[in-house]
Amino acid sequence: MTQRTTLDAAHSRNRLYIMSCGIWGLVVVLWVGVYEGFRDVWLRWTLPDGSLVATGAERAERLAAKLRALGIDPNRDPS
Repeated sequence: MTQRTTLDAAHSRNRLYIMSCGIWGLVVVLWVGVYEGFRDVWLRWTLPDGSLVATGAERAERLAAKLRALGIDPNRDPS
């Protein structure tokens, strides 16, 4: 059986506020930037304070940078 979640939305100033299960959480905004090599206007998740939710690629790059700071080559084959 599939569980359903009801989402309610309200919009204001290029932001779409998403409410799930009665708790305000994420916000969808219009964002101008580069995603997967293409510069355009995108829909992007943010927190209510406006900070961007990192994409998978951004999280991977942050992790790689932390590993390099520790002297570990993230591209090295561990075997």
